[in-house]
Amino acid sequence: MRHFMLRMLADRTIPMPGDVGLLTGGPPCQNVSGLNRQAPQKQILNDPKNRLVTSYVRITEFLKPKYLLMEQVCDVFKKAGGLYARYALQQMVQMGYQCRAGICTAGNYGSPQGRRRALFWGALSGQEQLPAFPAPTHVCKDFNQPFPSQAAGCAVEIPDSDRKYEMVVLGDVLTDLPEISNFEESDRAEYSRPPQYITQEFLRRFPTKGGRSLAARCIYADAAMAPWQNLYQKLQDVTDGLLAEEDGKILGLGNSVLCKNKGTNKTSQKKKESSKKGMPAATPAASAAEKADGSDDDDEAQQDAADLVDEDDLDGNAGEEAKELATAINEQKNFARQTWLSHLHHLTKDAEEREVLSLMQDSEELSTIWMLGKHRLTLLAAKMAANARLRDHRTLLCNADDFGRMCAVPRLKGANFRNMPGAVTHTDNTNCVGSWHAGTKCMPGQQEEVNKQISKWNKLSPTEAANMDPIKFVYKNISMQSACPAGGMPPKPPKGLNLRSGNDKSMRVDHYGSTAQGAWRGTSKDGCPSQAFWMSTGDLVCPRWCCTYKQGQCNGRHGCFGRVWYDDIQPTVVTRAEPHNLQLIHPAQDRVLSIRENARCQGFPDFHVFVGLGKGRGGSHGKGAATVDERYMQIGNAVSPLLSANLGECLLLAAAEESPIGEGIINVELQEYEQAVADGRRKGLGFWCKHPDNKVDD
Repeated sequence: MRHFMLRMLADRTIPMPGDVGLLTGGPPCQNVSGLNRQAPQKQILNDPKNRLVTSYVRITEFLKPKYLLMEQVCDVFKKAGGLYARYALQQMVQMGYQCRAGICTAGNYGSPQGRRRALFWGALSGQEQLPAFPAPTHVCKDFNQPFPSQAAGCAVEIPDSDRKYEMVVLGDVLTDLPEISNFEESDRAEYSRPPQYITQEFLRRFPTKGGRSLAARCIYADAAMAPWQNLYQKLQDVTDGLLAEEDGKILGLGNSVLCKNKGTNKTSQKKKESSKKGMPAATPAASAAEKADGSDDDDEAQQDAADLVDEDDLDGNAGEEAKELATAINEQKNFARQTWLSHLHHLTKDAEEREVLSLMQDSEELSTIWMLGKHRLTLLAAKMAANARLRDHRTLLCNADDFGRMCAVPRLKGANFRNMPGAVTHTDNTNCVGSWHAGTKCMPGQQEEVNKQISKWNKLSPTEAANMDPIKFVYKNISMQSACPAGGMPPKPPKGLNLRSGNDKSMRVDHYGSTAQGAWRGTSKDGCPSQAFWMSTGDLVCPRWCCTYKQGQCNGRHGCFGRVWYDDIQPTVVTRAEPHNLQLIHPAQDRVLSIRENARCQGFPDFHVFVGLGKGRGGSHGKGAATVDERYMQIGNAVSPLLSANLGECLLLAAAEESPIGEGIINVELQEYEQAVADGRRKGLGFWCKHPDNKVDD
C-alpha cells in the first residue's frame, strides 16, 4: 500500500492541497429523501447513511479547494428543522468559505421534470468570488409539490414573464422515438421520424468537436458491459440446451418472465392429489380462530368461516364445507390463491366443476406462457444494425403479471389502477377492487377516544402487550365506518401507535388483513359494485396493495400503475422503474419509460451512452439483465445536465471575477442550446405546448 500511495503521489493521480479548483459532492440522500417512507425522522445526522456529509467536510478540510458545490434533495430543509442543511453551511463557514444556498428546479432550465434540488455554493473567503445561481430560462409546469416553507428565501425563481422559453413537457421528448415492447432486450434502435420539436433537435445533436463519436462510445459501453451481458447470455444458452426443441425453448422463455410465488390454484402436487373437492384438503393445523386467540372451540371456528365466506353458506351441511374452505384458505400464504379458492367455492358447489375450472385456468396460463415465449423469441431474433443511431432505448423487463396490469390501464391521461376493470373509486378517494375493499376508520367524533386507547397501549410494558393485538386493543368499542357500501375491510394501525419496532408486522396488511385475523376473501361483496378480474397468467388484475398503498388514497404521481401524459412533466426521474407506486407507464405503449426516455427527461443528449455494470446481481424481479437496472439508477441519481451546465456558466463568471457583485441570481446562456433553438426555428420547429394540435391542461 505504501508503494502504491507513493506512486500515486508521484504521478499526481491523487490531488494534494492547493491542486483542486472545484470540489463537487452529493452525499447519498436515501435517508433524507421524502420518497423513503422508512427513513428515521429524528437524529438524521446519526444515521450511518447520512454521515457521508462529514466525509465531504473532511475532504474539503484536507484539499482546501477554491470552490465547493454540494447537492442534496430539498428535504434537507424539512427534516429535523433543517438540521442537515444548517450543519452543512455551518461547516463550510468554519472552514473559511463564504456560502450561498439555493433550491433550483430542473424544469426551469428545459427538462420535462420538476426535480427540486438544494445546492450549496462555497468560495474561499477573501480569495475567490462567490458564484451566483442561474436564472430560470424556461417556464416550468406545476408538478404539485409544494415548495419547502423553511427554505422560502432560497428559491431560485423569477417571474414567468421574464423567462426566455416556453415550458418543456413529455411530448417534447417522447414523440420521435420508436415503439418498443416491454420485452425488448436490444440496446440499439432507429428513430421513428425526424425531430418534431426544438427539444428533440437539441437532444439529437452530435458530440462537440473533438469529443468521442457515438460509435466509439457504443464500442466502449459494449466492452464494459460484456462480462455481465455474456453471463446473462450463458444462462439463456443453458436454458436452450435443456430445452433443445423449439417448443421447449419457447416455453422456457415465456416461463422466465412469470412472477415468482404467484398464481391462483398453484399448490403442491401432493395437495392436489389429496384434494377430492377441488381445494387443498383440510389438515390438523390450527384454524384461523385457534391462531387468533388459542381457542379450538367449534363455535369460534364456525365464526371464522363466517368471516371468510358468505353467511348463507353456513346453513346445514354447507357449514362444514365452509369451515373446510376457511381452513384451506388459511393454509395458503398467497393472497391471490386464497381469493381463487373462495372464488371457486362461490362459482359452484360441484367439486368436479371446480376441478374443471382449475384445469381451464392452468390451460389458459400455459397458452399465455407460449405466447410470451414466442414474442420474446421473435424479438431476440430481430437483430438491430450495429450502426443504429439510437442507443439505450430499452425498457425495464417487467414480469408477465405487471405487463398484464399495464395493458389493463386505459391509454388515457391520468389513468392508473383505478381505471382497471372492476375497480371503483369512492367519494373520499378510497377504492375497492373486488378482492379487497376500502378500509374502515373511526366515525366522526371518535378520534379522541381512539387517541386515549393509543395512549393506554403505549404505556403498556412489553410483557403486558406481548399477547395482545394492538389493533383490536385500540379500536375496542369504537364505532367504525367505510366508504365501501358493503362494509369495508379491517383498519390499518393508526398513527402514533407505538409498536416497539419500526417494521412491526402488525403494521402490514399481511397481518391485519390476514385470514388469521378474520379478514374476508372473495371476488365481490354484495352491495359493492367492484369486481375482481383474473389475468391469463393466473393472478389478479388489480392486486391488493394498490388498494392499501397510502391507506387507499394513492393517486396522481403516486397512483399505482399510472400513465404519464404528453402535456405533463415528471415530478422527479427516480432510480427504480417499477410501476408499482409511481406514474411511470408510457402514454401510448404498455411499458414503463425506457432508459433513453428517462435520460431525455433529465436532459442527457442522445449521444450520451450509459454503461451499467451488473455487480453480480440479477435484474428487477429476476427478469432481464442487471445492466438495465444500473443504467436507470445512474440516471435517477444524476443532477440534470441542463442545470449543471448553467451552474458551470455561473462558476466560470465567478472564476473570472465577472459575476455581478451581490447578485444571487444571474442570467447565463448555453451556446449549444441557443444554437439548437436557432437551427430548430429555421426548420420551422417549436415547443410541443405551442403546436396548434396540442393542448396543455392546467
